[in-house]
Amino acid sequence: MLNKILNYVYPDVCGFCNKIISEEYTCKSCQEKLKYMYESEKQLVSVNKYFDVLICAYKYKGIIRSKILQYKFKNKKYLYTSLSERLIKLLNMYSDEIDIIIPVPIHFIRNFNRGYNQSFLIAKFVAQKMKKELKNNILKKVRNNKPQSILTSSKRKRNVCNAYVIKKENLIKEKTILLIDDIYTTGATVNECSKVLKESGAKKIIVATIAKAMLSKQVVKEEIKWMN
Repeated sequence: MLNKILNYVYPDVCGFCNKIISEEYTCKSCQEKLKYMYESEKQLVSVNKYFDVLICAYKYKGIIRSKILQYKFKNKKYLYTSLSERLIKLLNMYSDEIDIIIPVPIHFIRNFNRGYNQSFLIAKFVAQKMKKELKNNILKKVRNNKPQSILTSSKRKRNVCNAYVIKKENLIKEKTILLIDDIYTTGATVNECSKVLKESGAKKIIVATIAKAMLSKQVVKEEIKWMN
């Protein structure tokens, strides 16, 4: 009875067009419109990366870019369900081998200022839908460095160096880990996280993000604008 009342007062809506829906988290019309922004389902990673597989659901453009920026910088936390829906479908192919899901952490100061870690909300939703264990206390960010989104490609790797540490190493030894972030651009952040996970005994790392971006001056300018 309570659920019926809540659904009447706060009906489920599509995260992209706000149309009231009864199925999933994105209306059929928006699902069709989003198809042109689909990213390739999986990519095997080159030898200079510490992670093994990269999965990105969308290209970072159009409405996807707009909604991610709103999600990160305008307190629209509810968008994580619609943004994550396709990613979960892609990740099902790895369901049998994933042992633990870990979100890319943010520093506690940034978490306090923003009010939430956007990657954690995505990871929590993915873990719930895939019925997998979520661990938010293994990978920790210890340096409040500059946001990657405002830096050039050459500065990003240096910016995240030694920014992450591992707690409770025994929980990840010989495990296949699904590492979740919101956007993949140069890969510097997830690669640094993967490095410390692998050095602590992780067997395989699958990186998954909502979108994949091509770094450009315009993208950097837009990120700075939304942060202010």
